[in-house]
Amino acid sequence: MLNHRRPKQTSWFYSDEKKGFIIESLEDLNRGEQVCDSYGRKCNSRFFLNYGFINLDNDANEVAVRVGFDKDDETIHMKEKMLGESANSKTFRILASMEEENTIEFMNFIRFTEIRDKNTLLELMNIYENSRRTEKNDDGYKPQKTPPLTVELEIRVLKAVREICARQLKQYPQTLEVREILLRRRKP
Repeated sequence: MLNHRRPKQTSWFYSDEKKGFIIESLEDLNRGEQVCDSYGRKCNSRFFLNYGFINLDNDANEVAVRVGFDKDDETIHMKEKMLGESANSKTFRILASMEEENTIEFMNFIRFTEIRDKNTLLELMNIYENSRRTEKNDDGYKPQKTPPLTVELEIRVLKAVREICARQLKQYPQTLEVREILLRRRKP
């Protein structure tokens, strides 16, 4: 097995002629230098499960979070009409970067769930209806595409994200600092 590095340093393929795998370097290597390949952009949970290692400086770590609708929301029936189905929760696998598509969709979905003002929802419904007519799309509104609409709504979105993060953290009985202390105390 090769060690992992991104961007990849090698390319590999199977050769029928040689009846084996060929690994070619994509850059100059010095004698004795470590040779690496890329195992791809994955969360550490996948690296650990599939390959038995983690990447300490991993920009692809993700967390699964569930976002739901408030059943006491007075606009829930309007939202369900837009969706074309009942308002169900959705799980997102998000990364820390706001540029990641799944993180953007997560924020947009929360934005839709947090709309409480009927006028704002009617405005969004009109935007949706106009795009539906021009694009001939009858699949229902996609909450993951909800754009920023008002400052008040964005404040609600950020508060909802804070609550979601707090719920996620409660799943861990100890802080990282406590875990590190406990690990240092263990005898080899």
